[in-house]
Amino acid sequence: MDAERAISTLHQQIRVLQEEARNASPHRRNVISATLETVSQSLGDFIATAVVADPISDSVQAVEDELGQSHLLEKVQERADELQTYIEEISKVNDDISREKDEVVRMNQILAKSEERFRSMIENASDIIVLLDVQGTITYASPSVKQIGGYDPSDLVGTNVLDLAHPDDALVMIAALREALSSPRRLLRLEARIKDAAGAWHVLEITGRNLLDIESVQGIVVNARDITERREAEEALRDCDPQLRERLSEIDAMYRYAPIGLCIFDTDLRWVRLNERLAEINGLPLQEHIGRTPREIVPDVGEQAEEALRAILATGEPLLDFEMKGTTRAQPGVVRYWNERWAPIKDEEGRITGITAAAEEITERKRAEEQVKRYAENLKRSNEDLERFAYIASHDLQEPIRVMVSYAQLLARRYTGRLDPDADEYIRFIEQSGKQMQGLITDLLAYSRISSQGNEAEPTSADDVVCEAIELLQMRIEETGATIVTRDPLPIVMADPGQLRQVFQNLIGNAIKFRKPDEPPRIQITAEKHGTMWQFAVSDNGIGIEPEYLDRIFMIFQRLHGRDSYPGTGIGLTIVKRIVERHGGKIWVASEPGEGSTFYFTLPAVTTEHSSIASEIR
Repeated sequence: MDAERAISTLHQQIRVLQEEARNASPHRRNVISATLETVSQSLGDFIATAVVADPISDSVQAVEDELGQSHLLEKVQERADELQTYIEEISKVNDDISREKDEVVRMNQILAKSEERFRSMIENASDIIVLLDVQGTITYASPSVKQIGGYDPSDLVGTNVLDLAHPDDALVMIAALREALSSPRRLLRLEARIKDAAGAWHVLEITGRNLLDIESVQGIVVNARDITERREAEEALRDCDPQLRERLSEIDAMYRYAPIGLCIFDTDLRWVRLNERLAEINGLPLQEHIGRTPREIVPDVGEQAEEALRAILATGEPLLDFEMKGTTRAQPGVVRYWNERWAPIKDEEGRITGITAAAEEITERKRAEEQVKRYAENLKRSNEDLERFAYIASHDLQEPIRVMVSYAQLLARRYTGRLDPDADEYIRFIEQSGKQMQGLITDLLAYSRISSQGNEAEPTSADDVVCEAIELLQMRIEETGATIVTRDPLPIVMADPGQLRQVFQNLIGNAIKFRKPDEPPRIQITAEKHGTMWQFAVSDNGIGIEPEYLDRIFMIFQRLHGRDSYPGTGIGLTIVKRIVERHGGKIWVASEPGEGSTFYFTLPAVTTEHSSIASEIR
């Protein structure tokens, strides 16, 4: 009886499997068929064994007599175990089938929702959406054709789109259809006039894409927007004013042939219009840009362009004077730079409908800037090296010069008048030359320390600094009878007080030194505000400077007069120039020989953040 129950159970499972196989996927059907074949073969063997084992059968009785009842029962049990194994395998297959059915149900539900959403979008779209086959025959038309063209969607199915086109536009549409068939997936754009149900013509802005190779679409997807009113308004504007037409023509010519790249994107960052210069920059013909994105044409700048679009869509504001860089097909492998200015195009309701962009190539300027930067870095490094050398050299020279001067002075004290006159003169020359060398070294040290040991600029009273410089020059002022006049209180400027004092001390000192023999020096100091800078003027009534020497006087160790007439090292004005330039200013001179000179220099005015400190100084 156990065998009969096992056989019955197995038959039941087989019937279930056969039923599932009818509705299963091809792969699952193959698995079930293989399992059924194995089970059927084992069932046949089991039934044969079971029949032999039937106690009411003469054959079974004969076997029992020959082999013994216990051996037969063992065989039957083995077959029963095998059948149980197959039953468990069949149960697992059933479980897999059940899960697969649940997954199929879930995917069908998702697909149904997606189709419903897509259909809802199509049916409620304001633009016309149609599907065409390879002949241009309409296989689907959205409900919007009723609103725009007066057609019932079902009436258009089976109609060739060329039958609706204006005769003058038919060739354009045929060419577009051919191009769509030869360039799958490429977005095409055109304008054409289409007849409505009442026989009136509508100007449509059309985009199309060949999706024949997609099984779920199998057609050329066409989107069309009615722009009849816009075109009529443009025509009316042109017709009403010949001057306006001329202006529009001029604007169009300027757009086409502008020296910078100009273009218009839609909100998907696809080119709608561009000029020849931009096409030249990108290295592709103008028409090959239309309907494509920067990522497709110039991949190097694609991400940068997308970031700019996102910023404008998020804020609604223009994005001006930002930089893009990358390579183009025009110059493969060459990194180029552009200064970009993007602005949104908005409709009457303030919605962004597109982007206008201008690209000015600044590659050469960037290269020049980088070269200037390299030169500046090299110059800075050279100056720093020169300053270190000057400091070290002058510092190391001080000691031997000091020793030489000391011994020359010792010789002069001990042996002057005890040797012949020539020896006395030689000793005097050695002492004078040593002192001159000491002066040169001292000035050279001062020059080298202007940058390395200068303090940060701070609000500094020019009045206070001039007073300090006058105190240091008081003895020479009294000796020469010099008069120093300042007109109105001098301003507070951003400067290193010590170095600014050195500037005034040098300029006032030179005015006293280069005075007329028969006239006491008169020096006037004034200041005027020019934007963010104060312009100082130090004027004198001295001997003046010949025009050909005006540029030389600021060069190091340049002297216009002999040391016997005017002592000095020739480095004073070089130091003044270096200090003024360190503060971000300029210095120059105006002079009339025999009439005097005026030295002008500029210094930064006090900044807003330091205005409170300047108030305290006043």
